[in-house]
Amino acid sequence: MTGSQPRTLKQLSQLAPKLQALIAAHGGRDLRVFGSVLHGTAANQSDVDLLVDFPGSPSYEQ
Repeated sequence: MTGSQPRTLKQLSQLAPKLQALIAAHGGRDLRVFGSVLHGTAANQSDVDLLVDFPGSPSYEQ
């Protein structure tokens, strides 16, 4: 996986502890995956779609 993007949920889950620590260090929480990686249809050129909550940050609705 070195030097390449995770293309499977299993590969991404191996990175989860590091991602969660990075997100928490910036006040985020509740890391979620969506898109082709979640659905198992990611290709070599696919991106990784992540959604993170940042409590207390202004939102679109505010």
